[in-house]
Amino acid sequence: MKTYAVVYVEDDHVAKAHVDEHGGTNPSWNEVVKVKFHAKLPEKDVLAALNFDIYAHGHMREKPVGGARVLLCDVLKGGDTSEPVDNPVQSMTVYVWRSSGRPQGLLNL
Repeated sequence: MKTYAVVYVEDDHVAKAHVDEHGGTNPSWNEVVKVKFHAKLPEKDVLAALNFDIYAHGHMREKPVGGARVLLCDVLKGGDTSEPVDNPVQSMTVYVWRSSGRPQGLLNL
C-alpha cells in the first residue's frame, strides 16, 4: 500500500503529504505540512478541526483508507508562534477511523 495524506481545515486550503512508497500498512511521512485557514475561524467555530484524509495511491484510482480530526482549540493553546519550543502542544496521537466507523490505526502528530 502506497499512502498519502491530505490535510485541511477549510476545503479551499488543502495541503498534501508525499506518497510513502515503502511504509506499506505503517506509513511515515515525517514532513511539515502547512495548512492555511482564516485567522478568526477558531474563535467563530468551536468545532473547527484539522482534518487528515489518508488515501492509498493506486494505478486506476485513489482509495480512501481512513481519516482523523483534531479540534483546533486542542492544538492552538497559546505559546509564541515564532518560538515553537514555547508552544505547549508538542505532539499528539489520534485514531484514524474508516468510513464505516471502525478504527484503522493511529496517527502520530
